[in-house]
Amino acid sequence: MIPSFQTGRVPLAVKTGVPLLVAIAVALLGALVYLELVAILTTNT
Repeated sequence: MIPSFQTGRVPLAVKTGVPLLVAIAVALLGALVYLELVAILTTNT
């Protein structure tokens, strides 16, 4: 038998935590790329 905590809280924390980390990483990368593009455009003009 599988204990209740393995099927309850731990997968829930993984399901909510991993997408949060991925979303934060994607948001940071997007912000860096956006800032780089803005800097390039502003310096070229």
